[in-house]
Amino acid sequence: MQATPESETEGTERASTVGLSSRREAHLDTKLASLETLPRGDLIPYWVAAYGRQPPKGLSRRVLQYAAAHHLQAQVYGGLKESTKRKFRQIKADHDRKKAHEKNGKSPPRVGTRLIREWRGKTHIVDVIEDGYLYDFTTYRSLSEIARLITGTRWSGPRFFGL
Repeated sequence: MQATPESETEGTERASTVGLSSRREAHLDTKLASLETLPRGDLIPYWVAAYGRQPPKGLSRRVLQYAAAHHLQAQVYGGLKESTKRKFRQIKADHDRKKAHEKNGKSPPRVGTRLIREWRGKTHIVDVIEDGYLYDFTTYRSLSEIARLITGTRWSGPRFFGL
């Protein structure tokens, strides 16, 4: 009988590297070795267990194997540290912002930039943060959301803030 990702979920408590039993480590080694011989179709349940959806069409067997191996190792040793996840989110947010602004030929505001706009006698301050934009103690994904909130109508956020 072939092992499925559900069988690896037994005892999902995270063990530290120091306290990991040799039996559990050997079991992980066996599972990782078995991934080498599994066909693409048998690796898909591992992907679904790890990511909650079907893999993208055309994803290679090798990538599915690496994802399955990472998922199994994360279950035993623990996943990425929160600081690493935060750094990845920051890199992605910066990349997405740059990508969006490349379309119109203007560079995006950098993290730490403060945007100030006066509207109908009130000064509005927006800080560019790693996860988006901070306005009035709330994080927003786009400047357009903030401009809409301030004006009550649809505005281009970058245009509203003079970018």
